Amino acid sequence: MNKNAPINLLNVYQFLQEGTYTPPERSGASTFEFESMRKEFVEVARIIDGKRWTFEVRDSTKGFTKGQWKRVVAVVTDGADWQFKDWPFETIVDLFCTIKGIYFREKDKQVEVPEHVTKAREKQWEGVMLSDV
Repeated sequence: MNKNAPINLLNVYQFLQEGTYTPPERSGASTFEFESMRKEFVEVARIIDGKRWTFEVRDSTKGFTKGQWKRVVAVVTDGADWQFKDWPFETIVDLFCTIKGIYFREKDKQVEVPEHVTKAREKQWEGVMLSDV
């Protein structure tokens, strides 16, 4: 996740835990502040079928073990293909056929949807969702 992505480590807790969206530019954080303030991960908890589940939201897979990859439930993409460099999938198709993908875009901004998101939607991969925030 980068500081300009609609959802990043500075606003993901508010969004996923509290259901409140704050645009990244409202955080007022410079790139330096973003890097120094961001945590390695943010925890979000949910009650699912009466059981409490805690999820880690991370913005880097660097150093992920095989066990960590097995626990990944979703990938939030900001659209850049370089995000997937060094991931254990041969192609982005393999990734999104294995793990749910989410691409957020802000309603009021004219942003071109990334090719891997449009291809996924055209092929109706169940794993990719486009969501306006």
